[in-house]
Amino acid sequence: MNTLRIAWHEFIKTLRTPSFYFVAALFLFYQGIVFSITVSLRHHPLSPPGPLLAPFFGGPFWFWPLLILVVVELSHGAISRERNEGTLELLLASPASPGAVVAGKYLGITALFSLLWLMTLPLVGLLILYLPAKVSVAAAPLVTGYLGAILVGAAGLALGIFFSSLTADTRLSGMLTFVVLFLLVLLKILVNQSYGIITSPALIKVLGYFNFLDYMETFARGNVRGVHLAILAGIIVLSVRGATLLIGIHQRVHRLWAAADFVILALILALITATAGFGDHTWRPDSRDIDPRLAERLDTLREPVTASLFTSGAVSNLHFAPLVQIENSLTLFSARSRNFSWRKIPIARPGLAARTLATRFGLKLENLQRDRTGLEEGVLVVEAGSRFKVIPLSTIVTADIHRQRIRFKGLRLEAELASALAFLADPQGLTLCVTAGHGEKSIASPGPLGLTRLMNGFKASGWSIRDLSPIPSSIPARCTLLFIPSPTKAFLPAEVEAVESHLLHQGGLVVTVDEEGVFPDRLARMLGRWNLEPTGSRVLDPKKSVGKTGGWLWAAMVGGTLAEKNWRVVLEGPRELRVGPSVQVLQDSSGEARRVAAGPRMSGTRGRGTAVVAAINGPETPGRVAVVGYTLPFLNRSLDERGESSDSAVELLRYLAGWGGRKTTSVPIPEMAIVHHHLNLKSSHITTVHLFSMLLWPLFAMSLGIWVAFRRRR
Repeated sequence: MNTLRIAWHEFIKTLRTPSFYFVAALFLFYQGIVFSITVSLRHHPLSPPGPLLAPFFGGPFWFWPLLILVVVELSHGAISRERNEGTLELLLASPASPGAVVAGKYLGITALFSLLWLMTLPLVGLLILYLPAKVSVAAAPLVTGYLGAILVGAAGLALGIFFSSLTADTRLSGMLTFVVLFLLVLLKILVNQSYGIITSPALIKVLGYFNFLDYMETFARGNVRGVHLAILAGIIVLSVRGATLLIGIHQRVHRLWAAADFVILALILALITATAGFGDHTWRPDSRDIDPRLAERLDTLREPVTASLFTSGAVSNLHFAPLVQIENSLTLFSARSRNFSWRKIPIARPGLAARTLATRFGLKLENLQRDRTGLEEGVLVVEAGSRFKVIPLSTIVTADIHRQRIRFKGLRLEAELASALAFLADPQGLTLCVTAGHGEKSIASPGPLGLTRLMNGFKASGWSIRDLSPIPSSIPARCTLLFIPSPTKAFLPAEVEAVESHLLHQGGLVVTVDEEGVFPDRLARMLGRWNLEPTGSRVLDPKKSVGKTGGWLWAAMVGGTLAEKNWRVVLEGPRELRVGPSVQVLQDSSGEARRVAAGPRMSGTRGRGTAVVAAINGPETPGRVAVVGYTLPFLNRSLDERGESSDSAVELLRYLAGWGGRKTTSVPIPEMAIVHHHLNLKSSHITTVHLFSMLLWPLFAMSLGIWVAFRRRR
């Protein structure tokens, strides 16, 4: 009861002080600036994804010193002023204990700080009033945003109370509070590996738990982390208890350390340690559930699976960065299954462990370090035991280009992770047997016309590569798939028989066709027996040309299982494939395509539905056959060092390889859309919001202060 009485007295006494309203006016003015920036940002056509009012909570970095000043103003004199004026002895001489005095004053100033934030609700209400009918403000991020702002401020006020109990000098206590709180905000920079200020991974992890900027960014997205709540509660309890001990010792009414203090300290440390190390849960009241197909695979994991996120992007530059959403989703998945965990690999200044891990996965950290976005070169490696699968972040994050700027569209993380888990759960390995000796593109040549980069991509996907040169009389049973990359020379009859025998024993075959070379007759006749025949004609599709006039084909996957993938491949003069019954056309051209026959005069005829990629899996062929009418997109000159292309050519080839080897592990989970709030408010409404938030509402608080000042003078 004494605690509540003191808290109410502190609350009312401050409300009757004019300086509080001038502080409130300053607070509302800067919050009005941040709110106006948020509205302007959301009104831009390229408004980033994320909760509508996420940038309002936490705001730009320069706002934090001003917010800290408000905390300092409310807390620095709570006890030091009482001690300086000699009224602290009177309080302690009353029936109220030192604990009741400190707790009462703390609750009073915390209520005042909460009142300041609640005074910003009219700004939100005004915006909601002007929002179009189709735009809504999600309740969860709004509630957690206010909750986070008040909790972080409450922790700062507790520190202010503690420093105020150290000295009777209000200026010294205020300075100590400001420096400590500012350091907690600066931790965002100190733990950022790009600056190299702190390089120890263990120290970075520990300091990261006290990063107030990340606290606010997490709350602003509608998420509440258990470790954040535990640390804030620990700061509040320890600071208030410490202030109680200090004023008690000074007045000789309390011992420095009592048994209860040891118990409180032990419980707080145990809570923080357990939450940070063993039970760091994140509550997402506004997020959708995990897709059942991924949830099933997470629930049925029989061995530990670790996901390693290699990226040069900062943990969070903005509230709506795609990397942050990926990290939050991985945390959600790890909470679902004890056998699934994830880690972020430091690459700005990598240590020996990070370099060793990257080497084991075949990654080059130099490429990652040059990537400012963290999405172009970044990868997610999912491993279980000795097997692993590399997933480029460029395939996880889908985006559109709008006026030469990237607009993020969605995340395919669930689909890619479920596919990786399905791949790792397969006990049998994947072996790609590549033929040679018939003019095929070399898998050993690092030159521009070699296939070494393509093979690197297969290895990163978990394939083992085996060179079949020459083709043996019997294809080894371990060959999951036989790959013949663009042959131009004749096959021996025994080699063709070996390929046919492989197919009859339910083996898989993928053949790519050189755009310029002559396809071997014997191999062509073998494919022709199953109604699939590569021709000498090239395909030109000017209607779907990309990059230059003629000679380029922009082809979309059509029909069958590939229709939902909506892959795109940019081609230059692929071969035409003639197909018959039981053959599925996987990739074709438009009705404007021309077949250009090879010859001195290059004669051409128009044709509809020209096949470019076709496959067969019918009763006549126990195995699976796929013929791809081009090779250029798979050469070293078209791929990066990881074996990835800018379009979907490599992704298509790996899909066909898994399909041909009956090892398809793709899980068709729809991508999770990234919601963009693009407001289209009237200019008069925007002007009203700016005028009210930055001028009228702060002036109202200032006028209250002037009124209170006049009343005090009477």
